[in-house]
Amino acid sequence: MTAAPTSALAELLRRGRAPLGPPVRVDFGPTTGPLSELAEVLVHTNGFTVFNAGIQLFHAGPRGLGPELAVWNARGTWKDTYAGLVDRLLCFAQDLLAVQFAIAENCHVVAVDPETAGRTILGDSLDAWAQWLLDDPDVHGTWSLATAWQDTPRPIKNASSRAGCSCSAAATTPTTSSPATPWRQCGFASRWPSACTTPPTAPACTCLAHDHHSTARSRP
Repeated sequence: MTAAPTSALAELLRRGRAPLGPPVRVDFGPTTGPLSELAEVLVHTNGFTVFNAGIQLFHAGPRGLGPELAVWNARGTWKDTYAGLVDRLLCFAQDLLAVQFAIAENCHVVAVDPETAGRTILGDSLDAWAQWLLDDPDVHGTWSLATAWQDTPRPIKNASSRAGCSCSAAATTPTTSSPATPWRQCGFASRWPSACTTPPTAPACTCLAHDHHSTARSRP
């Protein structure tokens, strides 16, 4: 297992509920930049929610709770409805209002408006993204909205796409209804060879899921 992320990203993980999937090995290709950071996060903690599930970082691999990273970024899941505007982004997380957080060309982490596909650059690392969330969790992380929903007797539902994601801070145990094949390979079909390049599609992901279950752990 890799060492825990440091700084703002570590604080985000400390506050979150995790993991959303069993242990994985993830390789996006680049050894530097946001893609490398994301791979390290997924190996350390395979998906998590934070701010009462106002923010969800997707798990990798065939088993787990909520959207799976490779499936979520497949063009036919929802990206085809945006006329190519988001094809080159790797969307790794979202908020309760369907704002997508994505890695652009392994150079920037951006917020993507779900109505216009407009991008706002948040920084050049996942740590910068985490700090942006921590600077104003209610606005940037939809914390107060998620809390208000959870204070009522109805589930939180994110209608961001045809994938039908639903998530709840109280439901964090990965699904284990079907057995996994040891070291099952899944993910994107091609690789993204270097930082700050312009690939034709979202970057590659090769993730290998261990054949054992994980138990969600919650943190204050």
